[in-house]
Amino acid sequence: MTVLPQPLGSRRQFLGAAASTTTGAIAACAPVAPTPLVSPAGTADGSWEAEWDRLVVAAKQEGKVSVFSTTGVGYRKWMETFEAAFPGVIVEHQQLPSSDLLVPRILEERKAGIYEWDVLITASTIALPRLRPQGVLDPLKPLLFRPDVLDDKAWNGGFDAGWLDNTKNLGYAISETVLLMAVNSDLVREGEIKTVRDLLDPKWKGKAIYQDVRSGLTFAVMTAVRVGQGEEMLRRLIVDQEPAFSRDVRQIVESMVRGRYAFSNSVTKPVLQQFLDEGQGRNIRLIDISDMSYITNANALWVVNRAPHPNAARLLANWIPTRAGQEAFSKFVESNSRRSDIPPHDPLAMPKPGQRYLRVGPEDTLPELDKTQALLNEWVGIRN
Repeated sequence: MTVLPQPLGSRRQFLGAAASTTTGAIAACAPVAPTPLVSPAGTADGSWEAEWDRLVVAAKQEGKVSVFSTTGVGYRKWMETFEAAFPGVIVEHQQLPSSDLLVPRILEERKAGIYEWDVLITASTIALPRLRPQGVLDPLKPLLFRPDVLDDKAWNGGFDAGWLDNTKNLGYAISETVLLMAVNSDLVREGEIKTVRDLLDPKWKGKAIYQDVRSGLTFAVMTAVRVGQGEEMLRRLIVDQEPAFSRDVRQIVESMVRGRYAFSNSVTKPVLQQFLDEGQGRNIRLIDISDMSYITNANALWVVNRAPHPNAARLLANWIPTRAGQEAFSKFVESNSRRSDIPPHDPLAMPKPGQRYLRVGPEDTLPELDKTQALLNEWVGIRN
């Protein structure tokens, strides 16, 4: 199997670079105590609107909010919509090619006494097993108070169905999408790939590229294969077919667009859109492989412990699940929102009636993901 060069360098190089760059930028403000958080809703006049107005003023006094997401111009446009709605609150938006790169960075920063982050948009497969044990996350539920956010009727399955942790307190799913496989239509004929077995054709050996096996995108889809088709099928797909791996989603999309690879699990719409805007990528098509697809809540909202801008963080955390916040999310990130009052951006990525799917996101699915990741790590030679 092929592992593509990593543009960010080795993990150790990345950590060193992250720590040095961030330390200089944050050192000047590190000693400043955060603005006290505006008190929770339930004011004397019983008005959530009054509480909201006070929160907006407090957020503007802080002047900024620091947000993490994976790469994609759509995430930035989404944050720009928030900035336009609340002039005076700037989003310091940082993006990395993969969420698993956030973990070493944020942990190294916190060891150095640097608390840079307010809000994270990432999957539960990153947040729960890797950030929660380190005390990085704060409860989100106590921060939410808008009635249009807490309304059961506003969400598919009701409001509580969006919580990803078993305590229904930390992380909230804002998207629900069937993850599709990307194929290069110059190399793959219409209808040629319908099942996992079709991917085992010898002509596809060395023609697949997946995100690094430590990425949720990869070990989630491979869990769907293992649970549905068995461990031997998974081994053939990962070992015998000799796929390539990369942490960089843009690198993956570019290699697909240029015809180096025939299919991938890691072509995200926000990154593909960058190529489409440049007049490239029309040869990339997304398909639903029935025994490989799964439902993901990959875009989930989390707040960080010791956030430097607590009021701006709370403002953003309440705005994101509103109809306005979710309309902008669906439009720019090109993902299906969980809100019931927003039409699906991509009907193809909606669950099909009668089809069984593995649901990736809720905490009780994590043990199955762990089993798959242990196998993948063993097969590709990852020891850490």
